Amino acid sequence: MNTETDNFIVTQFSTDAFPERDRAAMWREVLGRKIIRFDAESLPHAAVKVEMKLWAMPGLKMNSGVISPMVYRRTPEIIAGDADGDDFAFGVNVTCPLIASHAQRETTFALGEGFLMSCGEKGTFTFPDAGRFFGLRFPRGALAPLVSGVEDALMRRIPPATPALRLLRTYLRSLEPDELRVPELRAAIVAHVHQLLALAVGPTLDGFELINARGLRVARTRSILAEINAGFADPAFSAAAVAIKLGISVRYLQELLHDSGGSFAERVLELRLRHARRMLADRRNEHLKVNEIALACGFNEVSYFHRCFRRRYGATPAQLRGDAE
Repeated sequence: MNTETDNFIVTQFSTDAFPERDRAAMWREVLGRKIIRFDAESLPHAAVKVEMKLWAMPGLKMNSGVISPMVYRRTPEIIAGDADGDDFAFGVNVTCPLIASHAQRETTFALGEGFLMSCGEKGTFTFPDAGRFFGLRFPRGALAPLVSGVEDALMRRIPPATPALRLLRTYLRSLEPDELRVPELRAAIVAHVHQLLALAVGPTLDGFELINARGLRVARTRSILAEINAGFADPAFSAAAVAIKLGISVRYLQELLHDSGGSFAERVLELRLRHARRMLADRRNEHLKVNEIALACGFNEVSYFHRCFRRRYGATPAQLRGDAE
């Protein structure tokens, strides 16, 4: 399936949509050679299984999904037919191990490691096991001014604990298609991704000065908000836990949230109350007691939940049971 809106293209592909006898050919000829620009070959005795989603926009292409054991080759023939063959690509290995031969280097990447490759050079990438993958493709000019001797960074192993790599992955997971359909937002997001890529690969001092500090603050703030949205219902959820996960201080986390319009505690409380309001309105939860809903939303104290709920909605939880929002 392929949808396009104002230079933002979303492509979804699944081998399950084709008869088993056609899956390898459709994957290799249609998606592999024409879209992701790789020659893909399934490993012997491995059934072809691919689930892929691609987002393409000016300055950035993103792809992720699930694959069966496979070998990907960037051949001279494919490079010659690629109009954007001078691009860079950045991959994160989420299938262990990844065996790669590229830019006259042979490397085995461990789980979670990132790496930079040149789309203008041939290479072979072998995934001996089924698993997930994640990759980005972008113009060489987006990185070259920020990273001195960028060619030397090709195939360098970037540890998963690298703060910029962790921030990049969290930032990308927080993106919504609706945001990318707005040209102004899309341009800012692409610029933020380029900056984070440069930091992950390793910018020079001049590169640091060229990277927009405000853009990085926005990227970090989005990552913090994504963590809050994912973890607010955990009673043990805390600012310290988020700060440790993102590799920043609690003070810096609170500073970023304050600048964006609210503290950590305020945002968590609001999400918990909204979640409780939805659960109370859903008749499928009629079998749950109010205190059970409170606990499911992250509240440790039921009396505190009642006070906050009444202050937020002007009614008790019991009064709003079964009422649509």
